[in-house]
Amino acid sequence: KTNQMLETGVPFIRANNLKNGTVTWDDMKYISLELHSVLTSGHLKQGDVLVTTRGDIGTLSYVPEDFEGANINAQICLLRTQNKNSSKYLFYYLSLESSYRQFKSLQTGSALKQLPKGNLNKIQVHVPNPDEQKKIADFLSAIDDKIALVAEELGKAKTFKKGLLQQMFV
Repeated sequence: KTNQMLETGVPFIRANNLKNGTVTWDDMKYISLELHSVLTSGHLKQGDVLVTTRGDIGTLSYVPEDFEGANINAQICLLRTQNKNSSKYLFYYLSLESSYRQFKSLQTGSALKQLPKGNLNKIQVHVPNPDEQKKIADFLSAIDDKIALVAEELGKAKTFKKGLLQQMFV
């Protein structure tokens, strides 16, 4: 509830905190330790996969280390792999367009769409052996790291260009 949100405490992740495949601190809300201890099904671990089940259904995020021990609201479902299965592989697999179509096909409601958590069991995931999952996840993570590096360099180049333009026309 809105009146239970605090300025500090345990991070309480909402759908608007899931951006670009990760969890962000943008507009973060917090809950008390007491409330956190009651909401036990939403305690996060690094590597969990989050999926929105209301509003913009199927938005995915991979939980980074910063959010270990945070909590989630009811619009988000936590997916945690078992045994030696790779949560990063699951994240990438669910990021496929075919998985997104599965999310959309399993949603219910007409005015306010939602994906009942029970319907998540119906999502079909191709699960190779754990070694293959790790190889795939590592390869895609390396590409993501390169994309982030290039995006950072592009941002620096734009800032440099802006500075040059300001100096040229002063």
